[in-house]
Amino acid sequence: MKISFFLLSCVLLMASTLYGQTISLREVCTLPASLAETSGLETAGPNQFWTHNDSGGQAAVYAFDTLGNITRTIAVTNAGKTDWEDITKDAAGNIYVGDFGNNGNDRKGLYIYKIPPPASIPGNSVAAATIQFKYPDQKAYPPADNQKNFDMEAMIFFNDSLYLFSKNQTTPFNGYTKLYRLPAVAGTYTAALVDSFYTGTDMLSGQITAAAISPDKQRLALLTYTKIYVFSEFSGSRFFSGKVSRLDMSRLSQKEGIAFMDNCTVYVTDEEFMGTGRKLYQANICTTTTGLNHSVPDPSLHIQKIYPNPALAEVAIHYQLPYASHNAQLLIYNLYGQEISRNPLQPSAASMVLPVSGWPAGIYYCRIETGIHFGYTYKLAIAK
Repeated sequence: MKISFFLLSCVLLMASTLYGQTISLREVCTLPASLAETSGLETAGPNQFWTHNDSGGQAAVYAFDTLGNITRTIAVTNAGKTDWEDITKDAAGNIYVGDFGNNGNDRKGLYIYKIPPPASIPGNSVAAATIQFKYPDQKAYPPADNQKNFDMEAMIFFNDSLYLFSKNQTTPFNGYTKLYRLPAVAGTYTAALVDSFYTGTDMLSGQITAAAISPDKQRLALLTYTKIYVFSEFSGSRFFSGKVSRLDMSRLSQKEGIAFMDNCTVYVTDEEFMGTGRKLYQANICTTTTGLNHSVPDPSLHIQKIYPNPALAEVAIHYQLPYASHNAQLLIYNLYGQEISRNPLQPSAASMVLPVSGWPAGIYYCRIETGIHFGYTYKLAIAK
């Protein structure tokens, strides 16, 4: 998907800085000119990858090596090519290519093409099985600007299903990527909406452009133009239930492909724009994500008022929760980061009164957590 690099640069300069670690990308090679619109990445073997162009060129997947040489081209004879946006593979070696780019949020024909294992294809062309789908929560084409979250550029295969992560196009940008699930077999389906994740209000660091799962299935990587979100310690396919680390990349470009070569090494590709990009990069994420939990606060978990503050005997906490929020709790920490109080919250209520008469005088910090998301931190003072 093409965007203005000038706009990309200007938005980056205006974006507020969020906490994270910087990851170093090592440039591996320049891709050939025929892959100028590379928009997805998957491993094909040691030092080998599969990719495709997004809306330009033929309906084909390309194998290339770490020297930038194209080693094989497979045309998909029965595939349309509106906006190919990501590629993944299953344990049997089948390749899936998503023709689901939807920048205007107005597409009704969304497809994923399932290509047999390339080793089983005798020539340079193949007919793919077709998965056609729609979203259960899209009612208008296009929807209102503040509902435009039906663009898709990221996909993985996990266990027996395909998982898709939306590229948020809302105005104003609300920072959520939605997670959908689809069967990995040919047919026509309504995707299942299973979860969402808040990435913040910065469009460049919050729009998901590609996804990859590690070979041991223990890490999920979501790519943006400026960040990599790495999820770990999740349960089953509840990817957003574990830890998340946000890695800031030192290079600004139109990054739209990511793949794991092993459980720690990721490769990233970017598209060419005005003579920049069209590169393959490498990074080790294990040295930066161990023991981290650098998520982004969710503004819908909001403490509206703390009164009185400073408090003596008791304090009233007025809060806001999303509808039907599960397992929401008010957590209070001391200056050393030690948890000293945990209090269940009800979505139907708007406030709670907390006794604090036995607490030592000083500064405390409180925020709302759900086990998956957390809100902004607020200061609470206890007087003598």
